Amino acid sequence: MTPALSADIYTLDQLSVCIQELRKLVGEQRDKAAQAHMNGASASTAAPSMTPLAASLLHANQLADPTPKELEEVIKALETLRLHAPVIHLTLASLPGPKLLAKLVDWFRKEIHPQVLLTLVMDRTIGGGIIIRTHASVHDFSFTSQLLRQKDRLTEIAARV
Repeated sequence: MTPALSADIYTLDQLSVCIQELRKLVGEQRDKAAQAHMNGASASTAAPSMTPLAASLLHANQLADPTPKELEEVIKALETLRLHAPVIHLTLASLPGPKLLAKLVDWFRKEIHPQVLLTLVMDRTIGGGIIIRTHASVHDFSFTSQLLRQKDRLTEIAARV
């Protein structure tokens, strides 16, 4: 099984929190089933309480009312994903708002990998632009690096001001 990640789950930490929450949910479901079995009653069908992140993860995987077995499969797939998912580190002059963040996650998942995870760091010294780091390369599109690459033009630009 290849789990789908919702757009609001884009970091390793968020993924880890969802895994823990799903484990807790499996435990609760099994406890309720055991209690119901001991009491001779049917298990309650009340919707489990969970965070919006976990709910969005279940929704992305089309699991409206998952069984413990289905949850165990998702947990196993998510644990594998946590170990092997591509992670891209983005350094920005300021952290993006929710709409821009959603667009970034969507773009990386469509263009790079459907299960890519992002790490966002703010560094005002880059002046603007972005620095993208993967396990194998660094792509510096920051304003600071662009200015430093054109040192000979700095005096020309300053003279015009």
